[in-house]
Amino acid sequence: VGEGIGLTYFELKIFDRWGKEVFFSKNPEFGWDGKSSANGELVPSGAYPFTLRYSDKNGEIRKARGQVIVSSNGSYRGLR
Repeated sequence: VGEGIGLTYFELKIFDRWGKEVFFSKNPEFGWDGKSSANGELVPSGAYPFTLRYSDKNGEIRKARGQVIVSSNGSYRGLR
């Protein structure tokens, strides 16, 4: 059983390869569509590191890190 995300705290940041933030959200219902927050354009294909901080169902702050892979083949596949 996975841990639940609480509604009291959520913060998702996605960065480019140079560490510049390309997306930020404090709303778990608002996911990344592959566009840069700076100019609204789709980002180039590649790996984009992310950090996720959220409160679990017990109110404890949890942290996760990983990568989102953006491909250029034109097909849409959501995160799993």
